[in-house]
Amino acid sequence: MEQQTENTVDLESYFFSVTDHFIYNFFSKEKEIISGKEILKLTPVKQINVFILERLFEEWEKEKNNLKSRFFDYDHPEVRSLLEKLANTLSHHIQVKQDDVATFLYDATVKTHELSKDFPTFIATHYFIKGETLLDKEAFLKRCKYVVENKDLLDASFENEDQLDKNVFLENLQRHYAKSDELFDKTNLLEALSKHVALPEKADTITTETDKKEEIEEKQPEEKETVEPETEKPQEEAASEKPASKKEEGNPSEKSDKTALHMRFQKQGTSLNDQLKSSPKKSLADELGKQKVNTLHSVISVNQRFIFMNELFEGNKKEYEEAIQNLENFSDYEAASNYLIDTFAQKYHWDQKEEETEQLFSLLSRKF
Repeated sequence: MEQQTENTVDLESYFFSVTDHFIYNFFSKEKEIISGKEILKLTPVKQINVFILERLFEEWEKEKNNLKSRFFDYDHPEVRSLLEKLANTLSHHIQVKQDDVATFLYDATVKTHELSKDFPTFIATHYFIKGETLLDKEAFLKRCKYVVENKDLLDASFENEDQLDKNVFLENLQRHYAKSDELFDKTNLLEALSKHVALPEKADTITTETDKKEEIEEKQPEEKETVEPETEKPQEEAASEKPASKKEEGNPSEKSDKTALHMRFQKQGTSLNDQLKSSPKKSLADELGKQKVNTLHSVISVNQRFIFMNELFEGNKKEYEEAIQNLENFSDYEAASNYLIDTFAQKYHWDQKEEETEQLFSLLSRKF
């Protein structure tokens, strides 16, 4: 069981790479939106594509509920019929932006992986309703309409009954699942994806380049502030002060920027700007050839978006997206970085030594 948990973590990183690959391949063709038909062909795994559509219609249900008014009967058969017709019409006019479909794609990939690992448990987890004891065959199969792999097992598990006790159904499903020779399983999923995004040599230890970098850093605790913060702090300050002094001598404007940002972070002790101003010389900006970018959206990967949103914005998706959108409108680095610091850094208690903070400001510097 421990090995399975470890592999799950590795697979999550691999699925981020998968998401990046297919999103980049589609939107690099100067496209801004993706249609429903294009979603169905986005990846070579049909189940992943269909789960993306399922997520879209789940969002539609939420929006539909927001439209409801206490003055009208939305449960009236005629109204419900019209809403279903509207949903069917909308299904032919799907358009999704890159950021949204990237999130949906990653979630759909993870969900498909759950399905491929243990189909009966997956069905019970995602499609059983709490408190429900009796399953109606027609209603339940409609509920599971976005499950396209191993779907025959669902019908077979009712064993010609129109209604069945939920526990009896699950026992039947487990039995049919154990006996079936033609299953969509984890091997099928990884084989299909690996034709487009290569798996590492050891298939049971799947890591991305980011993971490899982190592993190397973990083997060098003297360079990892989070391992021994008390002993590392003087070393880190010394490392950042040396290049900063050279920079200040040669460029007065950067010295001015440095002082302004330093004042804003005095409450945290060591200046965030001490690292942010020196970090582009040896971190992300240099590793990518200091290539200038037009927008932050174009350079922040799905993996980074997930990390920034959860580590720097405490999972607040709305504020993260608002911050990135506002940063696109600034004309210089100082104003943009001041906005981040004044609005979010102290609110969310950003640690100036954290890699996520340094990466965000490094990416920001490439925009100017």
